[in-house]
Amino acid sequence: MKLIEADGKALLSRHGLPVPRGILVAPDSHASLDWTAPAAVKAQLTSGGRGLDGLVKLADAQDVLGEVEGIQEAMRRRGSEPFILVEEKISFSQEFYLSIRLDDLNQCPEILFSPHGGVHVEGHADALRTFPIDPLEPLGPHRLIAFFRQAAINPRLIGPLCRFAVQLYEVFRSEDAELIEINPLAVTERGLMALDAKIVLDDAAAFRHRDHASLASFGLRERALHGLEKRGAERGITFVELPGDIAVLTGGAGLGMVVLDALVDAGYQPANFVDTVSGSGSDLFQRMGELVFEHARSPHIRAILAYFTLSATSLKAVVDGLQELFRTNPPPKPIVLGMHASGAAEADITLVEAQKLFRSQGYDCVVELADLIDCLKAKVDPSPTGAP
Repeated sequence: MKLIEADGKALLSRHGLPVPRGILVAPDSHASLDWTAPAAVKAQLTSGGRGLDGLVKLADAQDVLGEVEGIQEAMRRRGSEPFILVEEKISFSQEFYLSIRLDDLNQCPEILFSPHGGVHVEGHADALRTFPIDPLEPLGPHRLIAFFRQAAINPRLIGPLCRFAVQLYEVFRSEDAELIEINPLAVTERGLMALDAKIVLDDAAAFRHRDHASLASFGLRERALHGLEKRGAERGITFVELPGDIAVLTGGAGLGMVVLDALVDAGYQPANFVDTVSGSGSDLFQRMGELVFEHARSPHIRAILAYFTLSATSLKAVVDGLQELFRTNPPPKPIVLGMHASGAAEADITLVEAQKLFRSQGYDCVVELADLIDCLKAKVDPSPTGAP
């Protein structure tokens, strides 16, 4: 779940990290706003680029209400719920970029730091430094001294930066975050302060954080969902409708993106993205399939492509889930099926056995994604729109 800035800063403050004093103004509640000091007025969106879009304003005390109303109207025009953060205007002498994220390649969290923060941080990509964190070892401030020293910043700031980064990592761990980005992290008269906060929480860990459901961000996300997307969220499934005509059933976000790219490269347009938030099992694959099949009943959908690559997940779980799905909910459009499994995944059923089972029931079942695209092409249209 992506947090709006106000929720992100509230979370940081709860863990003892300094943020500006502020008030979250809900839609149509600006009339009761009591603010008597210069302020930063900020649209609350989960997307970036607010400053460049004119949705962040600095205002004198007498102009705050007018800026709130103006930004709320701009947000309504773009179809966004007009939540506004009004917070004290902070003077600072220097701004940094600091974030913690998951490094998928190295399978560990990492700290990213740049001595150049603010809206133009992308223009200083060469100054960005990374520090991999061993999740099995405690992260003490002393371990970060050399990292920040090599960034060529004022030596007096190294200690405060080390302590801030360690506290930020504790927030990252305890809140099950996927990303915490502070830009800018400002040097103020009161010390380091997070002037902005972009936080993404891991939905798979939501069961450990029931309090997250009370955040304004949670309500914004829920109200933005509709139809199959909302029903998928209720079942622990991420379902995103896309404007294409080939329905897609896959397991895993990375695999799903690869399949979508392969479809586009072949001249087709995917009609959806689907992924499970957590866990596996035959019932989960069945529930995912039910959503995809319901979407595939739309008149504009021409076919269904299903592809699974399995290493640790049991191949039998996928087979059983699909078998039950096909029995109770036959595919509403032509379907092509592909599977790739490691030896560990074949503990209960081999890939060859699975292929024979599906083929005996009249379904194409191949191993390689390229072969699956060829099956789709032969099934629906030998000359798809947009193909070379």
